[in-house]
Amino acid sequence: MAVYEKPKAVVTDARLRIAVTIARSLGRAGIHVVAAEAADTPRPLAFHSKYVKSSVNLGRGAKTALSDADVETLLEAAGEGGVLVPVFTPAVFKMSWDEPKIARRAKTLVPTPSALEEAHDKARCTKLARSLGVPVPRTSSPAENGVDIRDASAMLKWAQDLPYPVMLKYRSGEDAGLPASLRYRMCSSPEEVLEAYRQMETVQTAPIAQEYVAGEDYGAALLYDKDGRPVASFTYRSIRERPRGAGPTVYCVSEDCPELVDYSHRLLSALNWRGMAMLDFRRGLDGKFRFLEVNPRFWGSLALAVEAGVDFPLLYYRACLGEDIAPLRQKDGVRVRFFPGDFVSLFEYSRLPGNGAGYIAKGLWDLLKYRPRDGLFSLSDPMPGLIHLTGGVFRRHARA
Repeated sequence: MAVYEKPKAVVTDARLRIAVTIARSLGRAGIHVVAAEAADTPRPLAFHSKYVKSSVNLGRGAKTALSDADVETLLEAAGEGGVLVPVFTPAVFKMSWDEPKIARRAKTLVPTPSALEEAHDKARCTKLARSLGVPVPRTSSPAENGVDIRDASAMLKWAQDLPYPVMLKYRSGEDAGLPASLRYRMCSSPEEVLEAYRQMETVQTAPIAQEYVAGEDYGAALLYDKDGRPVASFTYRSIRERPRGAGPTVYCVSEDCPELVDYSHRLLSALNWRGMAMLDFRRGLDGKFRFLEVNPRFWGSLALAVEAGVDFPLLYYRACLGEDIAPLRQKDGVRVRFFPGDFVSLFEYSRLPGNGAGYIAKGLWDLLKYRPRDGLFSLSDPMPGLIHLTGGVFRRHARA
């Protein structure tokens, strides 16, 4: 029977593949991992990882909001001096609000509530980024332009001045409980903007309009310690997403981009950040990057960073405990895919103009040439992948 001398780690949102990556990383380091999930979740992925030594059930609403009782359950599971690892956004928010209470019994690293609120509001965060010299797409909203949304002629004038095509975005689609594909609307005319704005306003007030930037998606992930100092960073390029342009990454490659780390650090430092963050960027056809949004948490393609030598879950655990962390350098050219999403995305991307069957052939050749690791399926820990395939794909019980 194994004896664990290190503090336990309690990982929330066990239904997500991100939680599996975190559990594997910590478990391989000899840490006792406890997985937590809402009691009404069928077969949470991380519950079935061999690296998870115990599990706890939270309240039935824990997927969207942790209760005080849920936090108490997590603290009891962690034990004195244990580490709480919030995976999805609601858990990050709750632990941020309750950090003084948590700090008396356990360790965690989360931003302050004010930092979270500003980062999670696309309008406020975009404005802050622009003020710091971080390039952003042209962004507009009726309120920012002094337009009363009840004034039809003023709204039409505002819509006519937008750059087309334009994307209407919720300030925080995650807070509205929407999947990634429904958090924006692409519009090609003022009439489409006005109709979409009216519909979106009924879901969440004050959507924003943002110039559509054609190009490739990039990500920059950074970890900050309790004193707000950056201890690790990682950048990558998304090759394919599903659904395209809005969904989680299903095929990606590590690429060192110091420019993105600089932009990200400017923004996060201004927010006095603590803990984990991943920032989305788009590299336009002109070769220039534009900042899109902040994800105040671990992200869907976390497995790529771990494969490329930046083990964020273990670094997070160590930072929670106040350990010194030596500088790390990521390995470039590492590729990770997520089956079966990437396989399906090949056919979706092949339907784009100029792609066709040749795109599928090139995609299959890439798989043979680079032999990318899968971000979830593992022969040494097969159950999460098998459950994702049978439950997450066909019954959609698992999310990215």
